[in-house]
This record gives sequence, C-alpha cells and structure tokens, in this order.
Amino acid sequence: ADESGATDIEIEITPLPSGPVTTVNCVDPTPEDSAWSCLWQPGDLTGLTGFDLRARATDRYGNQSGWSPVHHLIVDTSPPTVTLDATVDDFLADGFINGAELIWNGAAEDDYEVRRVAVCLDDVYTTGCEPANSSLPAPSVTWQYDFNSVLAGDGISQTVSLHGFDAVGNRSVTPLVRTFIVDTVSPVITTTVPANVRSVLTPEETQTYSGTVGDGGGVALMTALVVPPDGVLRVEPVQLDGGDWSFTPLLDQLGEYLIQITATDLAGNVSSTGLFTLLISNRPPLVAGENYTTTADLELTVAAPGVLDNDSDLDGDPLSVITFDNPSSLGASVVITPDGGLSYDPTLSPVLAALLPGESLLDTFDYTVSDSAGNVVVATVSVLVSGVVPVAICIARDVNQDNHRDIIDIGLVTSHWGLTEGDPGWDPIYDLNDDGVIDVADIIAVAECLDWLPAPQQ
Repeated sequence: ADESGATDIEIEITPLPSGPVTTVNCVDPTPEDSAWSCLWQPGDLTGLTGFDLRARATDRYGNQSGWSPVHHLIVDTSPPTVTLDATVDDFLADGFINGAELIWNGAAEDDYEVRRVAVCLDDVYTTGCEPANSSLPAPSVTWQYDFNSVLAGDGISQTVSLHGFDAVGNRSVTPLVRTFIVDTVSPVITTTVPANVRSVLTPEETQTYSGTVGDGGGVALMTALVVPPDGVLRVEPVQLDGGDWSFTPLLDQLGEYLIQITATDLAGNVSSTGLFTLLISNRPPLVAGENYTTTADLELTVAAPGVLDNDSDLDGDPLSVITFDNPSSLGASVVITPDGGLSYDPTLSPVLAALLPGESLLDTFDYTVSDSAGNVVVATVSVLVSGVVPVAICIARDVNQDNHRDIIDIGLVTSHWGLTEGDPGWDPIYDLNDDGVIDVADIIAVAECLDWLPAPQQ
C-alpha cells in the first residue's frame, strides 16, 4: 500500500531445489486500490519441488519498498489415486450390486492433499459428476457415496467411475472404473400347488409344493425353511427347473409343520412366500373286539397277541393294551398283558359258577388300546360261559387209607358202632361227620362215596 500508488511490481522467483533466480516485472494499472496481480508462467516443472517468491513495489515517484516475506509454493504434478474398501470389492465380486450394497466406501491418496472425490455414472468425468462425502482435505482421506437415489433396476448393466482431485486441481489420470449388473429387485415367487396354505395329511401321504419364480438378473437358488413339530429348524433344497420350482418336504414326525419357500437371485436379493402349515395327523387304532367261549369251571387263556389279534393301525403304529376291566361284568377275574395276552377265570364268579348244564351267560369286559402316537380306543370282549355237571363232593374219609372208599371202610365204621367221644376204643377217624358219635350217619357218609365194590359171586 502506498498513498501515492504503487505502479511497478517486481517479483523474484527462486526455483527449488535449485535453478536460476528469475524476476518478473509488471505494471499495476490500478495502483490506488492497494491490490496487485501479475501473470507468471513457471514453465517446465521437471525436477522441481517448489518455488520461493518475494515481491517489492515502486511508487510513481520512484520510491521502492523492501522485499516482502518469502512465499513458498509447492510443485504438485501427481494426481490422487482412489481405492475401494474391501467390503465394496466383495460386493462386486459376483458382478452384481443389490439393494443392500449401494453404499460404497473407500479412500484416496495424494502426495500432498486430496481435495475431493467425484462419482460418475459412466467411465468419463464430466462436470455433472457428483462429489462423494469425504473427510477434510489431507494426503489421505476417506470417502463414502450412497447410490440409493441413482441406481435401481432388475438386471441392468451399469458403469461407475471414481475420480480424485488434489489441491491444485490434478485429476486422477486413471480413474477407478467398475462395471456391474444392478439388481435391486427380489425374485417374484408364485405358488400354484397346493391351493390352500393349510393341508392335513396322514403319515403315509406326501405333499408337493410347486410354482414359478422370476427375476431379471437370474435366480441362483431356492430353499425351504421347515420347522417340524419338534421345533428344530431345517433348511431343505427346492428343485429349480428354469422358471419352475417344486418341493416335497421330509415328513418324519407327527404334528404341525411350518414351511416357507425362499428364492435368492444372483445379486443376493431374497424373497419368501407366505407361511404354509402342514398337519400330519395320526389315526387312532381300528379295534374289533373279541368273542370267546368257555365253561364255568375252566380258566380261559389266550396267548399274545390275544385280544389284539384282530386290532390294527392304519399308520402302522405298534399297539398295546393300557387298561382293562377287572372283574368282568359278571364278576370273573380278568388279566390282560400289554401285548394282548388274556387270562379269564370264571370260577371266581358266583354267578357263573352256579350255572347248570344247558345254561349259559354272556359275560363282557372292556380294554383300552393305545398306539405309539398316544391315540386310544376302547374295545369289548364277549365270553359265552356255559354251565357244567356239578362234581359231587365227598366228605367221607378213606378210613383204611387204601385210596378207595369201599365195603371195607363201611365194615370198619360198623365195628365201632355206638362209641362216643371219650369211650374206650374211641378213634375220631371213624366219626366221618365229626359229630362225636359213631352211628348210622357215618355209615351213610361212606356209602354215598363208594367208588369200589367187590365183583358179584358166581
């Protein structure tokens, strides 16, 4: 600044690290405004790292100022380099970018200072390219760009280039260029079979799910997420044939299955169907009951499978007897083992024991059958019990213990006729009715039980 105006400016230029010192002289056309500018062309910068500049001014009366402080300029001819984070490289490894891979991060390096990173939706830089968000200018910066607002589609080819700029405006000589397929749309799954989302099957039946799938970038795989009745998630493969898919689940448990079909396209986008439910319902046993016959004096025994012999299970489940009636409706003893073996004893029933020859009664009792799935059914056993000729009961003792009640026994009793308990010669063996007197009643008792008589004399 000079009140009379500084009209002449002299600039001294010293190249670094070495070189001849040069000067530039220029005239300030507006010396009273306290500002000046001069044009300087540095020329070939090869081998130079910078310049030291200082200036002085002369006013219109020839007065000259001292030299200004030295101003150091750096020579920067190297453009920045731009790189991608490893995560973004992983995004691009399959050649696709999906909806979850649209935020890119990276870094830029320069020997002095990175000023900005430009993102272009082509392989050529134009002034319309958008700046990425980056950290403050420095030799090394990080940057981020969100493509969500500019990239969308289902199998569309796209090229992106990244350009770094340093503080002096050098732009990356070789920009970072990537070409890929934009696929931000998930596959579309349709289901044609079954018509309903809920199905009920028996254990020997199967269920196949099928339909179509479409995606602009291509479907990579389909899977089924299956939660069986035990609650342990399974991932099962789905058959894919072009645009058609089918799936037959493994049905190895009884109860309700939850099934969801998923499709993943080549870009990694995933879509799923609604939730299907599939109930595998175990059927109860088929029981027919049993019919037996016996006599009132005979225990009925039937070996296993016994009462289960004509019972069955459509699902092939093993059957067992878990409960049974004891006694029967008419008082007979009943025992049934789990495998169906039966023991039926009518002799313990006063009603059945009193049956006469030609008489019969139908006795019944129930038993409960269970399959391995816990289904239970009650069946009825019927037993026709017939009366028998009563067996005579002989209370007379075999007096001489020769295994016969005969005329000899009668003679022995007769020989002690009239004796009463306490008389000399008394022996209770001859008192057959145990009344304390040996009399005609004792002889009759033996006579009613005769089982051997001597052959008649010829």
